[in-house]
Amino acid sequence: DERVLNVPNKSKHNGILTKEEIYENLNLCLNSCKAIGCHVSSISVKDLQKGSPFAVHSIVWELILIELLDPIDISSCHELSRLLTNNENIDCFKTMAKSEILCRWVNFHLKNQNPKTTKLVSTPGSNFHDCEAYVILLNQLFPNSFPLSILTDNLDYENRAKEFLNIFHNKFPATVKYISVEAISNENYLTSLAFLASIFSIRHGLKKLTTVEDTKIQNTFQPVFESGDVDIRVYGLWMNSMGVDPPVSNVSENLRDGLVLLQLFDKMQPGIVDWKKVYTEKPVSKIKSIQNANYAIQLGRQNKFSLVGIDGTNIEQGNATLTIALVWQMMRHHI
Repeated sequence: DERVLNVPNKSKHNGILTKEEIYENLNLCLNSCKAIGCHVSSISVKDLQKGSPFAVHSIVWELILIELLDPIDISSCHELSRLLTNNENIDCFKTMAKSEILCRWVNFHLKNQNPKTTKLVSTPGSNFHDCEAYVILLNQLFPNSFPLSILTDNLDYENRAKEFLNIFHNKFPATVKYISVEAISNENYLTSLAFLASIFSIRHGLKKLTTVEDTKIQNTFQPVFESGDVDIRVYGLWMNSMGVDPPVSNVSENLRDGLVLLQLFDKMQPGIVDWKKVYTEKPVSKIKSIQNANYAIQLGRQNKFSLVGIDGTNIEQGNATLTIALVWQMMRHHI
């Protein structure tokens, strides 16, 4: 809300903001970033006051990725269900990181071009240094514009990348240049993630669902609003802003083994979690998940949270109401 910003006023301090007003603005900036899911837990207001290049660069990249990765969501792009394997269901995507979904999308098109290929990608940037994955992906999406002959022109990797990017930017001149030849050669994670997301937003190339298929997927999603007008996505965004691993995409499902909750406590109060008491080896069994969750609830009570009637079993079973009750108090305590 721009009304809470401190803006220069000629009738006050000669139109110059005071140090306190600048601090308030920067603090508002950081809190706003956390609210939309940016990972800025390692950045302080003092870092921004000093004009730290690392802090500014990190925030800008986080904002870019938040915008670019927003469409990579099966709740808004039901065609992503085409990427599911035979033994998976929609819930798998609800708990999957968006970078992982993008890699699966790339691999889908790589296999579509050559079902026997073993050269797949595991993370954005990996196996992209020779530009082969980019060329095949774009060839699948825009066959008339990105010929596979780029791969057989006897070019070294650097010149291949130059030719590929030249074709890409001529085809899409309005697209922001997220990636460079150097970034491709160095398999830069962030620039590759941004580049892949920008390609997905242009065209994902997945077959459109039938009305029956689309309705079936739509019915698997629960309303995002709980407890009146509170949007539970805010809690997930806050947790992701704290840098939890893996990122949270479903507030109740992703917290069932208690590990994300304990990560949050440790980031809120470094050292409070005795990790020797935590079961971290995945997959965490049901009993050990309950023990982890009980430990998280114990830490909550230690911080004087109101957790009457909540125990580890509720968390492990994915009880959304009781899980959110804990997360809400954690977020309030932190912010």
